[in-house]
Amino acid sequence: MLNKKFCPNRALALTASLVFTNVSLTLTNDALADSFAIEEIIVTAQKKAESSQDVPISMAVIGSNELEQLKLRNTMEIAAQIPNMMIISNFGDSLPAMSIRGVTQADYNLNQNSPIGMYVDEVYRGPMALNGMQMFDLDRLEVLRGPQGTLYGKNTTGGAVNFHTKTPDFVSDGYLSVGLGNYSKREVHGAYETPLIADKLAVRAAFVYNQGDGYVEHQIPGIEDPYEVDEWAGRVTVKAVLSDSTDVVVRLRKSKSNPTNFVWSSEEVVPGLGIGFTGLNNEHLDFHETEANFVEERTMENEGISLTVNWEINDSYSLTSITAYDEGIFNNPEDADGTSIGILELIGTSEVRQYTQELRISSSYEGPFNWIGGVFYGREENDIVTQSRVYLDFPFDPILQTGTFYRNNFTQNRDSYAVFAQADYLLTQNMNLVVGLRYSEDDSEMVGLQSVFGFADLVDQAFLIPPQPKSDFSDSKVTGRIALNYHWSDSGMAYISYNQGYRNGVFNATAFFSVDEITQADPEEIDAYEIGFKSQFASDRIQLNGAVFFYDYTDQQFIDIDSATLVQTVRNAGESEVLGLELELVALATEDLTLQAGLGYLDTEYKSLILEGSDLSGNKLINAPDWNFNLSLDYVVAETDSGTILAHLDTSYTDEHYSQPENVKRNVIESRWLTNLRLSWEDKALPYTLSLWVKNLTDEEYKNVDMDFADGFNMDISQKGAPRTFGAEFIYRWE
Repeated sequence: MLNKKFCPNRALALTASLVFTNVSLTLTNDALADSFAIEEIIVTAQKKAESSQDVPISMAVIGSNELEQLKLRNTMEIAAQIPNMMIISNFGDSLPAMSIRGVTQADYNLNQNSPIGMYVDEVYRGPMALNGMQMFDLDRLEVLRGPQGTLYGKNTTGGAVNFHTKTPDFVSDGYLSVGLGNYSKREVHGAYETPLIADKLAVRAAFVYNQGDGYVEHQIPGIEDPYEVDEWAGRVTVKAVLSDSTDVVVRLRKSKSNPTNFVWSSEEVVPGLGIGFTGLNNEHLDFHETEANFVEERTMENEGISLTVNWEINDSYSLTSITAYDEGIFNNPEDADGTSIGILELIGTSEVRQYTQELRISSSYEGPFNWIGGVFYGREENDIVTQSRVYLDFPFDPILQTGTFYRNNFTQNRDSYAVFAQADYLLTQNMNLVVGLRYSEDDSEMVGLQSVFGFADLVDQAFLIPPQPKSDFSDSKVTGRIALNYHWSDSGMAYISYNQGYRNGVFNATAFFSVDEITQADPEEIDAYEIGFKSQFASDRIQLNGAVFFYDYTDQQFIDIDSATLVQTVRNAGESEVLGLELELVALATEDLTLQAGLGYLDTEYKSLILEGSDLSGNKLINAPDWNFNLSLDYVVAETDSGTILAHLDTSYTDEHYSQPENVKRNVIESRWLTNLRLSWEDKALPYTLSLWVKNLTDEEYKNVDMDFADGFNMDISQKGAPRTFGAEFIYRWE
């Protein structure tokens, strides 16, 4: 069994040992060393195609083959493979809340956009209702750590996650995968592409379908088990080559998720008073059991279309235009108390329409100077309804607010504009200077906010906030980047950089009781300082990258809750600081064994933060574990005339951390190891692969979120991670 106590020194020693062991293996056999090397990965992190090892940015890349071995179903699962990244969700696995280097989202209302930008084929997906069902038929996944305040469509403080889907390549091929697993898991996904006109027009169609029972067992007969999986998605991509200098790519997508929703698990804080001061508790339930009375279906639907045009104007200039329209619906009814009676139930609904347009031009001069510049426009329209039901199973009491519900609704519109440019200048043969600037402006408006209340019959009784006139505000910011990178060899470089990031202000989405609650938070801002290196050595069989960074993070946005009245307002933290590092290793020990490892460290602190009247200065940032570590092994177990047996093992460690800035000790999320295993048979005569897989091999019991609701309800609420799951998968490929 793996030791749950993580020792950073052991991890560093292990990583160093693996490096030097593999170096020695390589140097003792030059003939073998020349026969294979780490494959070069081409990325577009700086809006141009280049090797990932030449990009002066801390980034992680997961290619299509690695994604298959890891068997990642949703966005939440990618974080285990990337140092200093966490993904949780207060809305189940359909809406990921990302954290990179301690920069994360603390206000989870449906009008918020994440400080980590999500992009699919360079299209920004801002509102939460547009963020589901990306993990199928991908060419690669790029995760950029640090603020993206220059080149990216939306200015962000924490980083960017770029999903690049597969594009037709004018060949006829495809695959079909069918899988079964425990919890009645059933999955089918595949893709097929074919040229319609040779070298001129091609199409690729991809789809995914997943279904499975919930992994939390309901103890009340007749109620569905929560945490179900029921989702499908499809994508059609058409590529047209109009001339030697111009091509067009059109992508259409649609997805739907309609599972039995998650529920919160709860524990009483003061023994004997019960959850919600009712005398009830959940002490008789096992870790993955519930008696929640409010178990409903969660609905999430997305659809959209994008058009990408690439035009090589001449030998010196190229133009790219990306136009997209997306819309989505999200409805999330959740039981927040996890008991057999209605103590606290929350329902949030968001209906979103988004249009984006990016236009950029880049140079390709033969001299030392090149540049890229462009403009961006985005329009979001978000209709939001939020409802809280408090003690519905109790008689009405105006003092205790029992037997009541509160609901507000409004439309939030936001127009975002940006102008950006970045220039590269080769100072010497080996040294390059990068300078970038961006002007961002965000105009936000709240239209028609109103709130009502009622009793247990759920019939509206009266306005708490009558329909309000339009409120609006504007934010703007100039941000920039400067970096100096030095190539000490063809396979090694170091860089030093300064980056700024900005995240627009936001309205308070939880104004229920008074017009005084209709407030807004100021924009978040960050200054990031980083020194890093990227290297390959031992005949390109070992790759070692690393970075050290410091963040000065100001005005992080929070929801401030008055525990006595349940009034919620939105406000800004004063200042936070983050110091950290990452190390990432890839080593080809032999032709049959590949090792990958990553190590992350964070030292975080709120320098100035007051919530609920308490001074939280000195506390750690949320979703920011001190240490995290990941390791994966891919090994050719045996190779015969008929086929090959492959083994994949990956394991990850996450240190203890907090979900709330109060850092209440009883709410600490304990450290955990999670290990996954996959064994595959690849037939040589027929184009198929048969795999057996296990996730959470040691059946670790862990929490994703743990929050303090003691003052209002005498309870802590949490969401439980998935237990051990296993299954089999058959993949057939054809050409």
